[in-house]
Amino acid sequence: MEFKLRSPLELVDALDTKTKLIQLLETAAGVTVSQFNDFYKPLVYGLAAYVLECPLQRDAYAEPSGALRFGMTAALFALRNTTTKIFSNGQGSERRRLLSEQYKYAAFAASLASVLPIVHSKVHVTAMKEGQAAVWAAYHAYPQLENWLKAFARADRYEIAWRTNEGSFSQSNAVALSADFFKVGQWQYFDKEVVQDLYDSISPGQKQGKETPLWLTVHEGLTLAHEYERKAAVGTYIPMGMPEGVGAESLAAMADGKQPASAIAQPAPAAPSKPASGAAAITHTSPASERVPQSERTDTAPSAPSQSAEPANPVHESARNLLKTLPSHVAEIFVAIRAKPNYADLKATWTFTDDGLAQITVDTIKSLGRGPTDIATDLKALNLAKTVQGPPPGRRNLLQLSPEATAFLLGEVDAIVQ
Repeated sequence: MEFKLRSPLELVDALDTKTKLIQLLETAAGVTVSQFNDFYKPLVYGLAAYVLECPLQRDAYAEPSGALRFGMTAALFALRNTTTKIFSNGQGSERRRLLSEQYKYAAFAASLASVLPIVHSKVHVTAMKEGQAAVWAAYHAYPQLENWLKAFARADRYEIAWRTNEGSFSQSNAVALSADFFKVGQWQYFDKEVVQDLYDSISPGQKQGKETPLWLTVHEGLTLAHEYERKAAVGTYIPMGMPEGVGAESLAAMADGKQPASAIAQPAPAAPSKPASGAAAITHTSPASERVPQSERTDTAPSAPSQSAEPANPVHESARNLLKTLPSHVAEIFVAIRAKPNYADLKATWTFTDDGLAQITVDTIKSLGRGPTDIATDLKALNLAKTVQGPPPGRRNLLQLSPEATAFLLGEVDAIVQ
């Protein structure tokens, strides 16, 4: 999936608008506003600059900016679990009092730094540089993705795909990556033991060696962030097609041991570039959301239409073009509504304008199990809907959809992100 370069400030603000994670982190940190702005916020923006809109992994935090959301969520849980158990053994009460804020900040910083190796092992990022696809990699001279795009690739767009040959980073390599995340001299005024415990706590997986109290706090935050995601993911099942690489030939080759899993054909990504070997296109944010095979698509025009073919509907063409940039979590709103068993009953509650624009009720949105305000906000932000007053006698507010959104809702155009 292709993304346009956005600033870290914009990405954090967009995420905070929906999650209020900045406010939650400030409260959990227990510091003054100025201290939070001077010490905590720069690391959040640093993570945003490093990962931009990268997802985390296929089965969790898989939406755009998912890696950023995971880091902030894990840091929040780590901060809320910082108690006396965070200190290394043998530290007296006076020393604990003096180092309390340093250890708390260390838990926050280690949580964010633990995101980097996960992203590099799960996600494949490319951009066009002088007509060739350049690959963003760990240990690059421009390690942050934002700087890599600006200074190296000199591009304002980039392509994200899933790695089919997922790697892994040892704890020592995870710590090495953090050198590109923390600023030089950032820890010069911190106690040496705190800094040592901090670096020992940067790890996306199991601990290699002794488990320090700070590592346990950070690891618990990472674990709780994944547990939170699993619980929050409970909702409407959205049926999708099988991956494009599934077929008799690839199945037989895999069964005969002639072809590794990473070599099975993958769906082609959107322009500007094609993922390099070992990358699979990201087309949806949920783990089960794979593109429908081209042979099963109903919204694709014939390659050679006959002379008697009906002229293309301009609204349908506009809707298909919109799918090229439409966030998948928004497109799935329409897929989910059409998948409801009581779709016909819901449709009976809608009204239509003289121009054929659908006006849907709050009950339709509530049926998805998500907050009506959140869904309405998503649609309005993309000019896919606006609030209007319904007809008498009730005159309750309705959500009037755009022509393209109406086409998605009625199934005239399949809301499958391309």
